[in-house]
Amino acid sequence: MSTRRKRPSPAVKPRAGATAHRPHSSRKGARHRTVLVAGAALLLGVGGTLGVTALADRPDDAESTAAAVQQANEQRDVEATRELTSIAREIAEDLEPALVGLATAIPEADSPGPLASAAEVDAWSGSVDDALAAFGDTSSAGTAVNVARSSLTAAVEQFQAVVSTYEAALAADGAQQQRLIEIAGQQRSTAVLTWSVAATQIDFINVEADLGHAHVVLPATPGSGDHLDGAPEGTD
Repeated sequence: MSTRRKRPSPAVKPRAGATAHRPHSSRKGARHRTVLVAGAALLLGVGGTLGVTALADRPDDAESTAAAVQQANEQRDVEATRELTSIAREIAEDLEPALVGLATAIPEADSPGPLASAAEVDAWSGSVDDALAAFGDTSSAGTAVNVARSSLTAAVEQFQAVVSTYEAALAADGAQQQRLIEIAGQQRSTAVLTWSVAATQIDFINVEADLGHAHVVLPATPGSGDHLDGAPEGTD
């Protein structure tokens, strides 16, 4: 019996103009991605607007910090001013024995006064040492307060030099002794001037701190308050 060979069925070709079939799941996924992208963009836009508004309404952190630091510094300077003024008054009292003795031994007139004894000069030296010790370990403050403290320290150190020079005069004699006493007189004038500058600065920082005028004048020492304004003590 003869066997017929079957011919393969011809492939079915799409008709001209027909649209290729796309899976339904691909179209659905594309629509889903479009919705997600649009939603994300909307959220970013709203979130950005809310963030900018919140930043605009919130006080600037740097400005708040600067204001807090300034307030703390001002309060520190007020306390430092009170402390330094109290120290200055204490120093003026400590210096009184030396100042009274120097006013007698080195008067403002051209000729020196009677020569002080070694015991008297030792007492002057002790009073100056007490004055220097009054400063203690004071902490740094604002520039104006530090200038007042530095000027006050310089004045006391200058008085210390006066006493040292006069002590050296006691060990000398003749023309050398007279010359040393003259130098001690010049040093005292410088010390008084330096104190006057310090007293003016102390008065200034008290007024700036709303504590009123504070006039710290040395006893038995003409000129120690020459630069003060003359306003009543404690007034603004």
